[in-house]
Amino acid sequence: METTTTRPTSEFAEKAFQNFLAAELIRSLPRISAPNDRVYLYCHLVPEGEPSRRLLVVSEPEEKVVRVCVEATYELFEGDVHYHVRRIGTAPREQADEKQLEGLLQTAYSELMAWHPTHESIWENVF
Repeated sequence: METTTTRPTSEFAEKAFQNFLAAELIRSLPRISAPNDRVYLYCHLVPEGEPSRRLLVVSEPEEKVVRVCVEATYELFEGDVHYHVRRIGTAPREQADEKQLEGLLQTAYSELMAWHPTHESIWENVF
C-alpha cells in the first residue's frame, strides 16, 4: 500500500523524467556526439527540499563514451549527508543516439527510484 507521502514524489519523478527525455536529452544530442564538447545533463527526480535523486548524462571532451549514472543522497544520522553514485552504463559517443541513451536512462530511472539506503546497499560497492 502506498502512502500519501510517496505518491506525489513518484508523480513528480515521472513527470520530471518524461520532461527530461523530451526536452533536455533531445536538445543535447548534437553536443553529446560532438567529440570536443563537454556535456553534463542531470534530471532531479525529487522536489526541492527532499533528499536528492538525480540521473546524470556525462561526456567529456575527447572521451569515447557517454556515461549514464545515478546519484542519491542519504543520511546515516541527521546532518550526516552521504552520496550514493553509480554508473549504470555507457554508450559509444559517436553512436549515442536517442534510443540508446533513453534505454540506459530508463534503466537508471528504475534502479534509482527502487533504491533505498540500507546498510547492505550503502556498503555493497565500497570494497
